[in-house]
Amino acid sequence: LLRYAKTSGVPIIMVGHITKGGEIAGPKVLEHLVDVVLNLEGDPNSDHRWLRSRKNRFGANEVGIFELGERGLKGVINPSEMFVSSLRPNEGSNSDEQGLPNGVAWTITTEDSSSTRAFAAEVQALTHDTAHESMPPRSRCYGFHPDRVQLMLAVLSIHANMKELRRQDSFVNIVGGLRLDETGSDLSIAMALASAFYESRIWVDSNGIPPAFIGEVGLGGEIRPVKQ
Repeated sequence: LLRYAKTSGVPIIMVGHITKGGEIAGPKVLEHLVDVVLNLEGDPNSDHRWLRSRKNRFGANEVGIFELGERGLKGVINPSEMFVSSLRPNEGSNSDEQGLPNGVAWTITTEDSSSTRAFAAEVQALTHDTAHESMPPRSRCYGFHPDRVQLMLAVLSIHANMKELRRQDSFVNIVGGLRLDETGSDLSIAMALASAFYESRIWVDSNGIPPAFIGEVGLGGEIRPVKQ
């Protein structure tokens, strides 16, 4: 098949399945032979499906987002609409109420560090006093690495004078089932946690658009630039 594809220029698509651990079932040599490996993923309770490239000899590992409808899969033109609560938050509200809800911050992400497709993402955070003083505080996160969230909690506690934050339960969620793996999303996590802790919303501009927070947060509390 490989020889035929190379000599004739005819693309060959092979369909397989993955194991419970997320690996491609079968011999690994098959994965090394092909030029592109694509994973079609999605939550059974959601109408959206992700087409992620795990291997691409022709360029960057991109991601395609599709919506499952009556006539099959249809490409999502503007993925940002999926991952933020509103492109115009609190539009029409008076000036005293404008802004994102408490504990919400926006960022711009490519999801994969090698991808060139960027879109907006919404980070939600919630902090609350633990139920009992004798219980250690809990920390849960969905769509972001737990160690990065713990790092943001420690940095805010020490360098932003938020000592009580480490004594509270904290929850972080990335809207729409998105996974943020790049460190450039650190600042948005920190801002969402700070907004939830102080119960203070992040304000929007005169057009109703909130700022997008992009930056890696270091152990010393410094904000570093991202690659792209």
